[in-house]
Amino acid sequence: MGPFTLQDMAGGIELTWRLRQASGAIDPIGDALYEQGRLGLQSGRGYYRYEAGDRRPLPDPEVEAIIDSARQTGGVARTDPDAAEITDRMVLPMINEAAKILAENIVDRPSDIDLVWNAGFGWPRDRGGITWFADRLGAHAIVTRLRELKAAHGDHFEPAPLLVEMAERGQGFADLHRTAEEPASAG
Repeated sequence: MGPFTLQDMAGGIELTWRLRQASGAIDPIGDALYEQGRLGLQSGRGYYRYEAGDRRPLPDPEVEAIIDSARQTGGVARTDPDAAEITDRMVLPMINEAAKILAENIVDRPSDIDLVWNAGFGWPRDRGGITWFADRLGAHAIVTRLRELKAAHGDHFEPAPLLVEMAERGQGFADLHRTAEEPASAG
């Protein structure tokens, strides 16, 4: 199930609208859906449309028009990214966030992050977790690609300082694992 189907199923359109109202955030697409009463499955239409008695999401030309209008208003060019581009734009920020979480000492070690990804988010077990997967890609390649994405799409793709440091040292998340488990020196 994708994120927009999930929002339709769980009442996410109204919830995120209320959060935006409280925070002052703006989402032209989400706001338009809410204002048009497109609250998801319960109203028969949200990001998708739903036939009576059927929970299957169906594409909706009205939503495509809302998205196209927001795109044009925001001056965003329509693109047709390939699967690799989509994967990079979705997965690399998650890897970047893992580095931030570690740097902020929110977790003790990379395996803690992988556990959450496997058990909580349904990350495919054959990919070992987000930090294990990142180590297969290599920190240098990730930082290089994040910088390319930043140049094309903005600061959202700014590489985390820890990730840059890992790339410069030729390290991966697994190297941080060993460091976190080493006993403190008795000096």
